[in-house]
Amino acid sequence: MSSLSIVDTVRASFVFSLRNSAEILKRILLPAISGGVILYILALAYINELDRFLVDHDQRSASLVLALAGGGFLALLFLHAIVATAVISLVFEKPRDAAWRYFHIALPEWRVYAGLLRLVVVAGILIVGGQGVRILLLRFGYDPLLGYMSQLLIFLVLIWIVIRIGFFVGPVGVHRTSGQIVGRSWEVSSTEFWRLLVIGLICILPGVFFYLLGEYVLRAAGMVHLSGSIHTLAELTGALHQMLFRLVLLLSLTYVICAVALSAATAFAYRTLLAGTADAV
Repeated sequence: MSSLSIVDTVRASFVFSLRNSAEILKRILLPAISGGVILYILALAYINELDRFLVDHDQRSASLVLALAGGGFLALLFLHAIVATAVISLVFEKPRDAAWRYFHIALPEWRVYAGLLRLVVVAGILIVGGQGVRILLLRFGYDPLLGYMSQLLIFLVLIWIVIRIGFFVGPVGVHRTSGQIVGRSWEVSSTEFWRLLVIGLICILPGVFFYLLGEYVLRAAGMVHLSGSIHTLAELTGALHQMLFRLVLLLSLTYVICAVALSAATAFAYRTLLAGTADAV
């Protein structure tokens, strides 16, 4: 496989995203808006159930919130698969018809979604296992510091797994119409962990800066006010009701910036690593 350049990959991602911003927006607008609506509904349901719990202390509220969160997460993950597939297909110059306002749900989207689900399952097992280890250490009287160190180790392993399995799930799902997605992603990323990690971090930086700037502007304008004036849970839910739409809008725009740059970077990195091989894009 060819060597991977961090600078060239990041530059290609940003240049591509800016030059093709209109075409990218056309392809991801509907799924991105749908994701924002789902996020808003989930957050609103959570706040409403929290309000209800404060009034009647109904334990069923927690179960309902968990069910909504689980279903909503799966829906958001699928919408992300659509967004990532749209951007990667554009990088790979794979023709896609307009479908329904570019809201594609075809084989590549399902393959990318399946790969993401496998990644979530592996990450979930790792997180639950890590929590179990920490609880056992505390129960048997070990130093709490050892429990926190085990959590740190799990976190580092989780990052490694996400990069090794998840970084190329999108490109593999789009490029290949059959075969293993997670296994192939693992193979392609085998010698490039640190470069891929740095590329990923750099690609989300514009989104992070945008969010921080947006939050600062909203605070300065008095549109977001989670401050020391809030002392009770009831006051917190009231404040969240007032600014929920603005926060969801800011988070949605931040997601679009991060998802586009990162998806494009995964595509360029994948194409570079496979250049000159029988499986070249």
